[in-house]
Amino acid sequence: MRLTLQLLAAAFALMFLVAALGKIDAWRSWSITISHFFPVGHPLNLAVRLGVPIVELGLSVYVLIRPSDAFIVVGVVMIAFAIAVQAASRKHPGVPCNCFGSVAPSTLDYRLISRNLGSAFIAFLASVQSFSVGVSALPKLSFLLIAWAGGLAVLSTEFVRLRRSSVSWPRVREVKHD
Repeated sequence: MRLTLQLLAAAFALMFLVAALGKIDAWRSWSITISHFFPVGHPLNLAVRLGVPIVELGLSVYVLIRPSDAFIVVGVVMIAFAIAVQAASRKHPGVPCNCFGSVAPSTLDYRLISRNLGSAFIAFLASVQSFSVGVSALPKLSFLLIAWAGGLAVLSTEFVRLRRSSVSWPRVREVKHD
């Protein structure tokens, strides 16, 4: 059970890391999403644009260092995200979320709310289990592995996105000179 909980902690760490890196990578899209709800210049615009990725980066480390405590925080944050998506989707249904940047495009709708609530449920179950079994911090090497996997996920997605958006250039034909 300890190994399962440590793997779950690693999965949550990777999820939050990829989400934060995805927002940073697609900063313009993420900023546009937030400006739908808080116009540029509104104090919450900058707070949300910067605050969410910072919280995600912090959670990606916290869940590796203190999994038992972090599972509770992850559950609370995921419920907060679900509530925010619910409120946002009422005002602007179908707006792109850009929660993971271009890594995993999604819209503000019931599916995103369901995923967030499902993640919260799993985190709370993991919290109960981790306190009864006692889960320690993950090995230091896992930090590097998760950072590498998160970076690789973002870079791979960007590579695929760029390949899809690139225009195939016509080949230049040789001109024969007589």
